[in-house]
Amino acid sequence: MPPSDQLVALESLDPKEESAVLVPLTHHQCYYLSDGDLYIVAPSDNTIFCIHAHFLQQHSAWMQTQPHLAGREEGNPLVLCEGITANDFASVLWVFYDETLERQVSGEEWLGILLAAEKMQMPRVQLLACCKLKELTVAADPLVKIAVQQRYSIRPQWALDAYLEVCTRPKPLTLDEGLMIGMPGTIMIAEIREQMARVSVGGILAEEPATLVQRVISQNSPPESDPPVPTVLGESETFECVVGGANVVVHVGHISAAFSIYLSDTRSDKR
Repeated sequence: MPPSDQLVALESLDPKEESAVLVPLTHHQCYYLSDGDLYIVAPSDNTIFCIHAHFLQQHSAWMQTQPHLAGREEGNPLVLCEGITANDFASVLWVFYDETLERQVSGEEWLGILLAAEKMQMPRVQLLACCKLKELTVAADPLVKIAVQQRYSIRPQWALDAYLEVCTRPKPLTLDEGLMIGMPGTIMIAEIREQMARVSVGGILAEEPATLVQRVISQNSPPESDPPVPTVLGESETFECVVGGANVVVHVGHISAAFSIYLSDTRSDKR
């Protein structure tokens, strides 16, 4: 049995639980730091982290909503937001703790970082991941890939394989899938499927599906633009994301308050 200070009552992690059951927590192999000052648990994995609070205080709006004293002791850790696994959180922490400072991982890993950063409301990490993703090939669920392409204004060719897979499948988009992708992407996919039906002669497409998909998304998509810029409340220095190949240089100033990001094609400023 682990020492008593490594046991956490489940009722302290989830108020919905009626009874307290003690479960052993496993220290994360990389991010349980001897000089850390913030304890965070991933309940789905029974994994506890001990990290420097500075990074989340400065970069996560989710952190700003947590009780002030929560996470200061191992027996009273913060609980990661819903849907974040230990691996998800570790991938986000890697952005801050990468000893090489090169931040070189696969496109699939950057996509995972982006999605986890969205849930933890970390706009600067989202921007960094997005800038990396633009230059990398990513094999992922086609609907997720299209949704990311639409939300972050990435060039449509980046998700060409995803559009092709969705447009050539037998079933049309469901309501939930359309909500996930968003209206512009849903309308474009519907147009492609309609054109495929029109140009079909005797059940044979007169135009190659890949050619048709590329033509339609090129006609209907605006020029690639920078990802939406996060709105920061309080004083801060300008955040810059310079893309040179796949290398990104990020200059981040001091943040004095919470911030939020608007994932849409229209930029908003709220102060």
